[in-house]
Amino acid sequence: GVAGTGYPYNNSTSAGKLLGNVVDNAPIFYAYSYVLSACGNIPLGGEHNVTNNISINGSTCFNVTAANVTLNCDGYSITGNNTTSTYGFYTSQFNTTIKNCVISNFQHGIYYDTADNGTMQNTSSSTTFTSGHGIYIYNGANYNTISNSTGTSASGSGIYLTGSSDSNTMNNVTGTSSSSSGIRLGTSSN
Repeated sequence: GVAGTGYPYNNSTSAGKLLGNVVDNAPIFYAYSYVLSACGNIPLGGEHNVTNNISINGSTCFNVTAANVTLNCDGYSITGNNTTSTYGFYTSQFNTTIKNCVISNFQHGIYYDTADNGTMQNTSSSTTFTSGHGIYIYNGANYNTISNSTGTSASGSGIYLTGSSDSNTMNNVTGTSSSSSGIRLGTSSN
């Protein structure tokens, strides 16, 4: 809502939850939780929980089209069939998190394209696609964190940061490749 006795949210209407002289005229944000049992677009912010193993042929599995999305696979797998221009998880949105997933057989398992302030956590992503990457951070995707995760590729890089993707952090990660770099930093990325 945008009106009512709770607006504006300030010292009087917050029941003592604010310190100092603060006024907030924006609507209250509610975190929602959604259940996913098949691939598709993720058009709403909030927590999205996978409830089973998922497979798809010839398409990207999850395409994030909203900011502030968390995908929690809870250990379930996302499997493709190694088709060109497919991704297990694709985002170009702010504050996207993927966690507890096992992704395999896409051109790129996880693809952050211009997506800033995201997190990849407790996730394994692998591909056997020619020149595919397990985890691909590209095109100015900045301030992302990869932790407790692995990226594996048969011919591309396990984890590849490129295209001026800066200020990204990796903690306890493993990148492996049969014929390229395990972890690769390219064109002005750090």
